[in-house]
Amino acid sequence: MSTLDQLRTEIANLEAQTIVIRQQGEYLQGVRLEKTCAGGTASISAKGEYKYARLRAGRGRLLPNGKKSQYIKLEQVTRYEAAIARGKSLQYLEKQIEQCQKKITATYIQAKRLGIDL
Repeated sequence: MSTLDQLRTEIANLEAQTIVIRQQGEYLQGVRLEKTCAGGTASISAKGEYKYARLRAGRGRLLPNGKKSQYIKLEQVTRYEAAIARGKSLQYLEKQIEQCQKKITATYIQAKRLGIDL
């Protein structure tokens, strides 16, 4: 099996993984989840418990609702954590696909320079 065939099968496998992740549900990319405790004069026990959480978009990005941040209920934290994890996995897989495509392109360019038909 040639290197090009290996790269093509790797791309096919990575694309299949991205399809599986997308089918699992909502995914968020470029977003982080912040959980905040009570502050100020709150009691020590209250300072140890989370009071609210919010999603924050990175620089130059917006959330799906068009804002930079969004408060969420504590009951929804696990849902959003899973969506963020899916988004990170997708981002990683997309980067791997892009790298494989660059390798294929570089191989074709090198072969053309050498006068080899692929």
